Amino acid sequence: YSGLTPALDSPLWQLHAEMLLASACDLALEPSAATVPVALQAVRAVAALLSKASTEAQPLAASLVSTLFWRGALLLHSDAILIYTEATILLAALAAGLPPDCDGLQEHLDKTAPLHWSRGRFPGLLPLCLVGLSRQSS
Repeated sequence: YSGLTPALDSPLWQLHAEMLLASACDLALEPSAATVPVALQAVRAVAALLSKASTEAQPLAASLVSTLFWRGALLLHSDAILIYTEATILLAALAAGLPPDCDGLQEHLDKTAPLHWSRGRFPGLLPLCLVGLSRQSS
């Protein structure tokens, strides 16, 4: 896997990152001793792909950024502290890799927002981070 991933061209690794994070979200719905390590591996792989993109100066498509952002935000709701922690790292890596003029990002974020956060109901990342930080184990 580690040998294959760097060889993926941009459209393929971006699709791969979306699928990995979708899987992590599914696994995080019911965290267990079996699902948490797999979810962590998926989130870490996406972070590694983002790192690869930033070192190679590959621009991120607004549609990919919005998908990864919303899935990362959803992972902040996880009851598993390790998943929550990796989600914060992933979102930081995503933000760090954004160009200052990411065309169409706001439009994509608005169009792809999960139903419970659509129409301006998203509170922002800070309240989600504070909930996780208020846990004793974090």
